[in-house]
Amino acid sequence: MKSPKKAEKPLGQILVERGVITFEQLEKALAAQNKEGGLIGEVIVRLGFAKEDEIAHCLSLQFGFPYLPLENYEVSKDTVALIPKNVATHYCLIALDKIGGTLTVAIANPLNVQAIEDLEDLTRCDIQIFVSTPSDIRKAIEKFY
Repeated sequence: MKSPKKAEKPLGQILVERGVITFEQLEKALAAQNKEGGLIGEVIVRLGFAKEDEIAHCLSLQFGFPYLPLENYEVSKDTVALIPKNVATHYCLIALDKIGGTLTVAIANPLNVQAIEDLEDLTRCDIQIFVSTPSDIRKAIEKFY
């Protein structure tokens, strides 16, 4: 697995700089995150300050993983079957393509090292990561499993 590049800036700062959310919205989201926990991107979406795809796009910028909307992406059943549904659901990811010893997956949280390590053990493949939204991935899981 290619390690994520070190984030130069926190996701919230990137969202503010790109005009996706205001500084005040970021402060409210951080306060909510401190109280309730969860990933900052999910908190921002839950509060209605940004859409999932805006968060996913900024995550891809932040860590250097490409962003891939899944709605028009054709996935083969054979590739999807490489990962059990319970694993895909648990980590919010879906297998997209396998070329040689490399499995390409779309994942909502590209920083989940445990998920990537589990996939490597399970599939005996190198894992290539694309970032997608949680709802896109959940729809794909429902469609392909």
